[in-house]
Amino acid sequence: MGRNFILQPQELHLQKFLKMQLDTSFASAIHICVYLEKSGKRLVNSKELASSIGTNPVVVRRMVAKMKALGIIKVKAGLGGGYVLGRSASSITLWDIYLSMRKDNPFKLKAGSNKDSITNGLPAALEETFADTEYAMKKPLGNTTVRQVSSKISALELAV
Repeated sequence: MGRNFILQPQELHLQKFLKMQLDTSFASAIHICVYLEKSGKRLVNSKELASSIGTNPVVVRRMVAKMKALGIIKVKAGLGGGYVLGRSASSITLWDIYLSMRKDNPFKLKAGSNKDSITNGLPAALEETFADTEYAMKKPLGNTTVRQVSSKISALELAV
């Protein structure tokens, strides 16, 4: 169940920032893994995945490369090639996927003008808070597997 709370104006900016940083790559990476889990051992190419997500195959290939580096996805190159999960869906957590998609700390703020003290001071001022926030995400993401997400989706399909 979702939490019922009202966001304060300063939280709205953070909410928009988080959506911008995480929704595109993180949610799409989860989508790819669930799609591969539902496809079983069948090789799935970037064009098929891109069509499912609603993006470009190049975007899919970039995301897959990151997940391949952590062993989440295996790649068979060449004609007739494609992707499969690199290990069982019950052993791949959302934290694994998150780590593959994060470039740095997703809460990292870029430095701005040297003349602006707020822009220059904000990254250091928020560093600990943002690190704590990322750490707080580890437990719920680490306790949720691709298999669990896939099962929830299947249950929702049956309920409709």
